[in-house]
Amino acid sequence: MGSNAYAQSSEQQQCVRMMIDFVASDIPGVFILSGPAGSGKTTILKSFVDRVIADGQDVSLMATTGRAASVLRSKLGRECTTVHKGIYSFSKFRHRVLESSGQMSYKFHFSLASTDANLNKIFIIDEASMLGDRDSEQEFYQFGSDAMLSDLLTYTRLREAPIVKSKVIIVGDKNQLPPIAGLSDESKAMTTAYWLDMGVPAMAFNLKTIYRYATDSAIYRLANSLADSIHTDSFGELRIPKAADVNI
Repeated sequence: MGSNAYAQSSEQQQCVRMMIDFVASDIPGVFILSGPAGSGKTTILKSFVDRVIADGQDVSLMATTGRAASVLRSKLGRECTTVHKGIYSFSKFRHRVLESSGQMSYKFHFSLASTDANLNKIFIIDEASMLGDRDSEQEFYQFGSDAMLSDLLTYTRLREAPIVKSKVIIVGDKNQLPPIAGLSDESKAMTTAYWLDMGVPAMAFNLKTIYRYATDSAIYRLANSLADSIHTDSFGELRIPKAADVNI
């Protein structure tokens, strides 16, 4: 669903209102916007970002991949970077010398960027299901602590209330693209439990309806049926329809 192509549904309008109320609070926290492809996440972000920027809010748009950042930049008409570029410093890096089993190895280490300006900012992270919190163990380089989700928490200063009033909006589909270095299929970033365990207030809104296809489309019916099966962990009733727009 394109960001300007359709009027918002009641579900999307409710989500935008919740996000506006969320950023109006003086307490730092995380808002998780989850939904399958075609449910209108970008439409919601477009409406939300335009409004808060018009109100004078400072917004930082990031995505976990270069492709996702490019798409968001195009659809929202605003600057968007990768998470790596957004939270790490590339102007200052150092060599780290590590010793293991009597052998020396070298790594380029990129530290966190300055957090001085992150006092009252809105950070939006797209495709956030890919954010991991495990050491990635790259051979020749290391970013921050080597655990991006923990580094994001440090960079946004969410645990420094009441001095800091920043907000983080996590956007993605919890049913796809888990962290590459993860040990499970679940992304911690897409769960309120992770943030609450870290001492950060968190709330979530889960979009359920897919709008990208016409309601009489077999693809639409199949996508919603599959989403329901995933949510209930029951696939016995899943049926693939025979239709012109489903070729099997």
